[in-house]
Amino acid sequence: MKFSMVQALVQLGAARLGTTNYDPNTYAGWAFRGMLSLGWRTGHRLAEFVAHPSGEICYVTRHDVTYIIAGVHVSDPTPAQLAALRPGDTILIAPPRSKTDQFGEIHSPFPSAISYSSDPNSAGFIIQQIEIDRPARGLVRETTPLFANEHGQPYTHAFMDSLLHVALVKLYGEKVAACYSWHSLRSGLATALKAAGASDDVIQMICRWASPESLKIYARHGTSLHINWVNQAEKAIVDSIQVANIPKICNSEGNIALMHAYGGTIPARARHVLDNMDVTAEDAAETPPPSDSSPLTSANAMGRRVRVPAVCWPTYPCLEHNGHGWTACIIALNRGDAATVRFSEAADARGLPFADVQLNLAILIPF
Repeated sequence: MKFSMVQALVQLGAARLGTTNYDPNTYAGWAFRGMLSLGWRTGHRLAEFVAHPSGEICYVTRHDVTYIIAGVHVSDPTPAQLAALRPGDTILIAPPRSKTDQFGEIHSPFPSAISYSSDPNSAGFIIQQIEIDRPARGLVRETTPLFANEHGQPYTHAFMDSLLHVALVKLYGEKVAACYSWHSLRSGLATALKAAGASDDVIQMICRWASPESLKIYARHGTSLHINWVNQAEKAIVDSIQVANIPKICNSEGNIALMHAYGGTIPARARHVLDNMDVTAEDAAETPPPSDSSPLTSANAMGRRVRVPAVCWPTYPCLEHNGHGWTACIIALNRGDAATVRFSEAADARGLPFADVQLNLAILIPF
């Protein structure tokens, strides 16, 4: 199954599919689109999304879904934290027990990773909307299917098989539809990875095949290749994570500092995520400080909204206030009329928020 076919299926609007009135905005529609988008990105089998005949939990649950929001690992997100997701953030999906890992011993420590996107047909956006529309907090996440019907239960294999077939018939006709199944997602992903130049062992890792044959590649790696890879590894950004470690570092300031080049300052968006880890949905909406253009003094500056002039960093592009400066808030006062400010919107070229900085009060412009 090519990526273009997956896109066509995910973008399918309301239609009569066989005997089913399909609507992309129903529970079944969200689940169908989510399984397609996530299946293509991760190579998960359909059996890892739907009910198992034994009644055991062998499908992805909300507990299996964790987040890296502005570098902060979050395993039980609040509404405010979910709303803070931005392109560049990551969603981790811990593989459940499966045909190739019946006891969760092989693949479960290594989650699949997808980038959050604001594209309404992307896996990240669909997962975010499911979490927001049907909140599941605490222990209930362990038994709540990621893709659930209106009764909170997983869909059956037969239902999703049938829905995929009639959707393919709608788009391409019966003869073409007969050539594809949910497993076509895995073979399509593997084929696309190969075409993109991925090595066999990388494809095995992404698609989670249990065969050890590709591991024989390592035995043939020579000394020079070893050195070259280690040289590259010294320059690489290492952000690997195991599922068992996520609860330990969930909402951890120390881990977010490590994720941001060992700096001691927590970036603005990361601080926003940490500050909202225990609020309710009603408390999630932030209320900006009231407008106040009176002169800044050490007695009245705390908590004030200010504009940081663009001339402070003339080589940085500024997209706020017609290019004249960045919106920020004074979060601390220091000696000598210095203030620590936190940027509200500014981000660098990688999408990471500007770090908190210290500036003299005389430089800042209140508004």
